Amino acid sequence: MKNEKGFTLIEMMISTSLVLLVMLGIFVMIDFHVELSKNQNARARLQQESRFFLSNFASDLKNAGSVITLAHTGGFLAAPPDFNGIYPLNNTDYADGIIVADADPNAVTQLTQEYTGGGVLLVKSTVVPYPGVAWNTDDKGIVISPTGYYVFSVTSVDTNSIAIRSTPVYYSGMLNVTQTTSGRTVDYNDDSVPTGDTVTYPVNAPVMRISNFSIYLVDEAYNWKLQRDIRSLIKITDANGDSSGNFLAADSQAVKGIIAENIWDFQVSYFCYPNFPDVSIKNTYFTASSSGLVDDLLTDIQSRFLKEVRVAIVALTEEYSGKDKRAEQIPAIGDRDAYMLPLGKYDYRLFTMSIEPRNFNIFF
Repeated sequence: MKNEKGFTLIEMMISTSLVLLVMLGIFVMIDFHVELSKNQNARARLQQESRFFLSNFASDLKNAGSVITLAHTGGFLAAPPDFNGIYPLNNTDYADGIIVADADPNAVTQLTQEYTGGGVLLVKSTVVPYPGVAWNTDDKGIVISPTGYYVFSVTSVDTNSIAIRSTPVYYSGMLNVTQTTSGRTVDYNDDSVPTGDTVTYPVNAPVMRISNFSIYLVDEAYNWKLQRDIRSLIKITDANGDSSGNFLAADSQAVKGIIAENIWDFQVSYFCYPNFPDVSIKNTYFTASSSGLVDDLLTDIQSRFLKEVRVAIVALTEEYSGKDKRAEQIPAIGDRDAYMLPLGKYDYRLFTMSIEPRNFNIFF
C-alpha cells in the first residue's frame, strides 16, 4: 500500500484546467446558441408582425375613401364634405397616426330630414336592390355634412329610418388629446373641424354603411425588461363614445388592439398627378406642419388625382448578438430627418410600401 502513487499536484491542476476549459467551451457554445435563438426568434417575430401590419394596413388604405369620396357630393351638399375616408393625425416629432374608412357602395342612402342629434336617422330607404346588402342591426354607418361627420352603430332598422346607439363610434373633433410620454408631448387631434355631434346634417346628406372604420395611433411606454421605450401600433375600431379623445388611456372604453409591438416610426405620404397627363408628381406628407393638407387631400382624392399612398415603417428587433447597448441611426424617412434611436439592444428594419387606393362613383 505504501508503494501506491496518486495524482501529483501538477497533474491535478492540469486536469482541473482542462475540465474548466471544456466547461467554458460548452458554456460559450450554449450562450452563443441562446443568443442566436433569441435573434432568430426576434427576426421571425419582426417579419411576422411586419407582414401582418402591412397586409392589414394596406387593405385599409387601399379601400380608404371608397364611396365616401362621392363624385357628386358637392351637388347636394353645396360644398365638399369634410371627410373623405382618409384623415391624417400627426406630429412632426412623433410617429404619425391616421384615420381610414370605406363604405359599402350598395348601402348608400340620404337624409330626408335634418339630423342634429338623437337616436334616429330618417332616410330615403334602408332597402337596397341587392340581396343581403340592406341595412341591418349592428352595422356601422356614417352621415356626412360639409362641416363634420358622425359615425354611428345601428340598433334597429325600419324601411325609412335607422335607430342608432346613443354613444357614437366616432365623430369629427372627438380625437383631441395631448399625451406626455418620456418628456415628449404628443398631440393627436382633428379639432380643425367642428365637433360632429353638434353639426346640423342637412336634407339629402349622404348616409353610408361603413365596411371599415379604423384609427391607427402609436402608443409609447417604458419597458423595464428591455430598459428602453417601446412603441406599439394601436388600431381603434370603435371610440365607444369616449369624448376625451385619449383612446390610449388605460381606462378608455375604446375598442382597440395592438397591431404591431415593435413599430418605432410610421410615416405616411400621398402622391398625385394634379396636371395629368403631365407626369409632374405632387408629394405631400401627412404632417401637422403641411399647410392646408386636409383640404388638398380632399380635393386631390375627389378630383381623382391621387395615385398612391406610401408608407414607411421603422421596426425594432428585441435583441442583437452583443452584450452592450448601442445606438442606431436610421436614415431620413418621410418628413423626418435622419436621427439616432435610443440606446438599447436591438436592430432595426425599414419597411416601405406603396398602395393605390380604389374608388367608386355613387349616383343618387
